[in-house]
Amino acid sequence: MFYYYGRKKQIAKYYPVPNYNTIIEPFAGAAAYSLYKNNWKKKVILIEKDKKVFDIWNWLIYSATVDDIKKMPELKIGEKSSEFLHIVHAATKMAFHFKTIKVTQILARNWEISRRVLAENLYKIKHWKIICGDYKNSPPACGMGKKKKRGDNFLRRRKSRLSTL
Repeated sequence: MFYYYGRKKQIAKYYPVPNYNTIIEPFAGAAAYSLYKNNWKKKVILIEKDKKVFDIWNWLIYSATVDDIKKMPELKIGEKSSEFLHIVHAATKMAFHFKTIKVTQILARNWEISRRVLAENLYKIKHWKIICGDYKNSPPACGMGKKKKRGDNFLRRRKSRLSTL
């Protein structure tokens, strides 16, 4: 949805197809897996410990409109920005250490692309949930218990019959 250093967009295609109707991303970041193909249509719960990243998702999911995104200002090369959403678009791991960043040609281009992508895909995430916190405190996922193996019922009946002998 937005640029985030270390995002899994390029490798999401190698992840297995979800087996359940709920996807939980314990390290939300840019939520690349949940946005891959039709995964976004499922019930998605993002968990993010970083308050800055959480705030972006919280705004996008619960408040932002396409119009809000389109009205976000363009970045001008040479200017400085202290907006975290701008800083993460700097396409470098070091950007996370900065409180302000000078707008480069790459940053301005990434931001322009990202605003378009955000606006075009905002509808996909409006049914999602975001939790600010550690993944260890995530809610239990319904229906994600032990999968029954083929033949479980047969084995259960057989054990039951043997115990009566």
